[in-house]
Amino acid sequence: AQNTKIEENETIEEAAEEAALEHECRIHAQNIEIEALKEQLQAQKKQINESEATKRKLNHYYWGSGSEFEHRFKLSLESLINAIEFKFDDSKFRYSFTLRSSLDGVTWTDLLDCKEVEHSGQQSWHFERRKMKFLAIKVTGSKDMYNYPYYADPKPTISGPFALMI
Repeated sequence: AQNTKIEENETIEEAAEEAALEHECRIHAQNIEIEALKEQLQAQKKQINESEATKRKLNHYYWGSGSEFEHRFKLSLESLINAIEFKFDDSKFRYSFTLRSSLDGVTWTDLLDCKEVEHSGQQSWHFERRKMKFLAIKVTGSKDMYNYPYYADPKPTISGPFALMI
């Protein structure tokens, strides 16, 4: 009878250990699931922040020289952008330009090539959404309003500009 009681106690202890182990495994699995949900939530928050409409002032940090003058601008933080607004200040001239972006200010990617058409005054350009920290307007040509290239303004002043995510 005593052996039977010992066997019963051992069986009860084994069952309790097995139940405790199963409980620990469930808790561990739930903790893994909680961490995965936290990561998913962080990714969704980031996606929401990146998709919200924003308008950011660009800070001028470089004026180029030579035959293709370039204005470079820096965002206060890396952002997803899909539009830019700026103004060529002197309406007596028309400009062709290339719009470029960069994450590091060293390696540049062309966003828009506006070389074939001449532009003046207020500009609003849209392009495929892209992560960037820098934007550049590279002036590739200019003419006065009478279409005389020798009265060109190769180094226009630009006001604004704003980078947008719309």
